[in-house]
Amino acid sequence: MNYSMAGGFAAHAGPSPEAVAVVAQRLAGVGQEIDALRLQLDQLASTDWSSPAAAAFRESLLQRNLAFASVVRDVGAAAVDVANYGLYLQSIPAGGLSPDGPQGAGFGTGYGGGWGALDHGMGTAGQWHGS
Repeated sequence: MNYSMAGGFAAHAGPSPEAVAVVAQRLAGVGQEIDALRLQLDQLASTDWSSPAAAAFRESLLQRNLAFASVVRDVGAAAVDVANYGLYLQSIPAGGLSPDGPQGAGFGTGYGGGWGALDHGMGTAGQWHGS
């Protein structure tokens, strides 16, 4: 942000709400693609193959399935956070951003200081603005 002597804090040029919405939609699509791959990979576990190697293969598939499921959840959460940021950008009045940031606007994952994931729950965002 830039500080203006006449008007206080003013927003600098950044992404448009529409551009942010496109990124959120793409993230959601990536999550869906990964989930579809996860389901296809899971189908490999139903093979009639029977041996110690097959059991190890199935266990490996199970671990990969769990890892992919975690990635799908994380990408989905990122898509929601980015979409919320886009909504916040739509709500900014013509005068620009508040020097206190997007507090209470549904931005981020809700960890301390109003800056969501930026302070990782440590409350450091509040220290940046003297809160």
